[in-house]
Amino acid sequence: MMRTGLPIVSDQENEYEKEQIQIDVVLQKRNKRRTKLFYDCFPLVMRNWDLFRKNPGLYKVSIDFMKFGGSDFLDDDVFAKPMLGGFVRAWRSPSFRQICPHCHGEAYFMPFYSFPIMRFTLEDIMSGKSLPQTRYLYCPNCKKEIMRDEKLSDFDRDWIRFTQIVRTSNREVPSSKSGMLFERAMQRLLPYERDKRPPQKKPFTAKTSLHELNNLLWEDEPYNLEAMTDEELVRLVTLYRKMSFTRDADTNPKGRSRNDLLEIIASFEAQWR
Repeated sequence: MMRTGLPIVSDQENEYEKEQIQIDVVLQKRNKRRTKLFYDCFPLVMRNWDLFRKNPGLYKVSIDFMKFGGSDFLDDDVFAKPMLGGFVRAWRSPSFRQICPHCHGEAYFMPFYSFPIMRFTLEDIMSGKSLPQTRYLYCPNCKKEIMRDEKLSDFDRDWIRFTQIVRTSNREVPSSKSGMLFERAMQRLLPYERDKRPPQKKPFTAKTSLHELNNLLWEDEPYNLEAMTDEELVRLVTLYRKMSFTRDADTNPKGRSRNDLLEIIASFEAQWR
């Protein structure tokens, strides 16, 4: 007499699979909504960039719902726990902003997949369909994506510089503070914008700290090299060297002429500005 064995797949396992499908649908819908909210609120975020350097709760807002793409560095800590403030800091660099050819507003380098990612599936990949565009800039003023001219830009280089700026900026944020929910942060920005005072920029001096320089570098014009004394230039080189991506051994400011110091600063600015 043959025994009937237990079914390979139980009713409970089938129920789990059905629940997971429902959860995936909800999460996909949520991420699509939050991605749209991100782009809708982008002008609000960039108008209030100065608040992100002062408020850890705003700085550490997670944007893990955005779809990063176009690089071999996606396992990087910058993307494992992406904080909005670090990205705002990188977007403050003139290197990642340019004039929009359509409306002449400011367009920003985007390390994300463009909007079609929401309609891109595993089946598309298996069928050989091209990945969505990642080499683009976004203009929040006219809401247009601007494809980058590959002859005039080095996407991998820009991606690396972008992530380096984010990572270095993240080191300055208190680790004990937690970030707000993205939706709450966007709501909080509205009264902040209404009530905020103009940011007070502290001038660079020979006693400026590394933290203070990091804050100054959010500014379009963080310092005035022409007005700096030699002592202040030496201090600036010293601080830049501490935060340098390359650690060039030939940047010791001692005994350098003023022109030498300016050339060294220019080489550092090429990484940060």
